[in-house]
Amino acid sequence: MFLRIASSVSLAALLFVSSADIALAASRYWVGGGEAAVRNQWENTANWAATSGGAGGETIPVAADLVIFDKLSGGVNAQIRSNITITGLELNSAWTGSLLQGTGSIAIGTSGMTVGSGRFIGGNAAVANSGSYTQTGGVVTGLMNTFSLSGSLSITKGAGSVYSTFTNTGTLIFNGNADQNFTVGANVTKTFKNLTLNNVGGGTSDDIVTNVNGELFLSGALTITSGNLDLSTNDMALVTDRGITLADSANASLTTDSNVTASGTILVNDAATLTVTAGTWTLNDDSDQAVDLDGQALFNLTLNNVGGGTSDDVTIAGGPLLLSGALTVTLGNLDMTSNSLALITERGILLPMPPRQPSPPTATSQPPVPFS
Repeated sequence: MFLRIASSVSLAALLFVSSADIALAASRYWVGGGEAAVRNQWENTANWAATSGGAGGETIPVAADLVIFDKLSGGVNAQIRSNITITGLELNSAWTGSLLQGTGSIAIGTSGMTVGSGRFIGGNAAVANSGSYTQTGGVVTGLMNTFSLSGSLSITKGAGSVYSTFTNTGTLIFNGNADQNFTVGANVTKTFKNLTLNNVGGGTSDDIVTNVNGELFLSGALTITSGNLDLSTNDMALVTDRGITLADSANASLTTDSNVTASGTILVNDAATLTVTAGTWTLNDDSDQAVDLDGQALFNLTLNNVGGGTSDDVTIAGGPLLLSGALTVTLGNLDMTSNSLALITERGILLPMPPRQPSPPTATSQPPVPFS
């Protein structure tokens, strides 16, 4: 009898907890209905409703809640003044206001983040997204810290959107455990600084398949800690201003069949894999550049280092420089001597022609000068 009662109590407790969890999951709509002094504050209950355009006074969004800004949210801006955790964030296509992150971190669950209109103004704290990021319009800017996601990233310009802008001056991190897509369409204004891959899918399930209209341009650095940056599937060119690092991990890899232009240090650690099947790597720094490829092959290599004088050395380390294509030196000095390394190229070497010296003037006979 005692055992039956205990089981009944346990079952009742479980049902109560489950019901409580279900009750906590809700949608929260921004209505900005508070008094003037608090109308923009995320943390004020008067600004939240349970339905689109509904009455304010609902609880502030929590981890299980989907947060929605839509056409009935009006143009009232929302300012986050604390660290928040939510299951998803939607800025719908008819919203005209701005969401300001401020100094608080934002943690988004598996429902991810979508932006169709309005503005998301980031801050100096992290944005961590356990889902995907989809943008079809609006402006996302001010992201100065890390912006990480476990799903895919897609930035396009929808037919009804006036503009679609994404500006990240911090670090974009792909940290999923399966393949992720990195897609940016045409007519999108985009800025990326640092890109870090930390995908732990392993095997054939850790690809970051990149398809950025034009080229993938990074004003900062590319760091691959884990995962494969796949530039080959969509024949994607890469430009990076602050170097490339592949960590000392068998799960760190980069595959490319297109052009790569890089300033800064290039380091391929021993356990990492670099697969280059076509294209030209151009090293175009304005000072000495260290390049350690771990003896792994490139296709074509062009040096265009504009440092000049004693500041234009491209010093190779880590193993012989292997080229399946050709070596072209436009500007700069390829230093194979410092580390006593061999150079092997299958398509020849092209060095710049020395400047032509002007021809000396030819002597011409002059008529005698008459005198009296």
